[in-house]
Amino acid sequence: MKKLHLNDIILNILIILLCISVPICLSVFGKDQKKTVVVSAEGKEACRMPLDKDDSFEINGVRIEVKDGKAYVSESDCPDRLCTDMKKAERNGDSIVCVPNKVSVKIVGDGEEKGVDAVAG
Repeated sequence: MKKLHLNDIILNILIILLCISVPICLSVFGKDQKKTVVVSAEGKEACRMPLDKDDSFEINGVRIEVKDGKAYVSESDCPDRLCTDMKKAERNGDSIVCVPNKVSVKIVGDGEEKGVDAVAG
């Protein structure tokens, strides 16, 4: 069996520290972004609301509520009401869609349209 040298031990410690620090940095610095709820009806933007302020909006028979930093559909006159059962949107990129009423709710942040999302190579 091969012995570990001092450089190998230092490298392993640095890798472990990096693996621990990256998620911590992402959770701390990722919360600074101001998030906005964008409501669209029939493909056109109908309303923008800040996610940190409690508010409500109704369009095409769909009532959208923003409460406690989460957006959700509280009422809908569509036949199946699947949009009312969807998970509450709170993170950047989360969305709720009511297909029969052609209404969508999306959470966007300040930095969403800046830069590259991912690169494959």
